This record gives sequence, C-alpha cells and structure tokens, in this order.
Amino acid sequence: MTKYVVDIHALIWFIEGNSKLGINAKTILEDTENKLILSVIVLAGAMQSFAYLTPDTLF
Repeated sequence: MTKYVVDIHALIWFIEGNSKLGINAKTILEDTENKLILSVIVLAGAMQSFAYLTPDTLF
C-alpha cells in the first residue's frame, strides 16, 4: 500500500473524468490498494465546486 496526498484539482478532474488529469494520477486514484489522503480544505473545495450541480448534470 502506498500513501498519496490528493490535490483539489486532481480530485475534481478525477470525479469529472476530465482529460486534464494525467495518466499517472488517474492510475494512482483508480488503484484501490493505494491510501489516499485528503485534507479538509480539499474536501470543502470539492464540495463547493459541485454544490451548484444537480443530479442530472453530474453524468
């Protein structure tokens, strides 16, 4: 198991499926064996970024 600290942009781009996320970051985030560390500010920022979305605009 490897630990990684996740940045807000990487988290948002991963959730969105955005092509701005690099292949290495995507591989790390997809690997269920990795331990991902998210700071409270990253989670708060991600929640704020998606707060305006409705369920039908997410996918």
